[in-house]
Amino acid sequence: FISLFLFPMFFISGTFYPLERYPEIVQQLAWVLPLPPFIHIMRNLTEGNLSITMLWAALYMFLLFIVTYWIAVKQMRRRLIK
Repeated sequence: FISLFLFPMFFISGTFYPLERYPEIVQQLAWVLPLPPFIHIMRNLTEGNLSITMLWAALYMFLLFIVTYWIAVKQMRRRLIK
């Protein structure tokens, strides 16, 4: 899990380099991952920039949280019932 998902996520999510340096297709694929919205928010907060894109990034992270929480609860209930 770590070497298959987390390491590539760090490299293409804009953690070390801004996403603008990557090709367009990599930028679009990176925004599907959960880390780029967080990095976008933190980078803009440290630079003192406030924009509407930060709100969209926060809403996307909240949506990911709700979906993954729902999946986890569903799986846990299924395991506990068996």
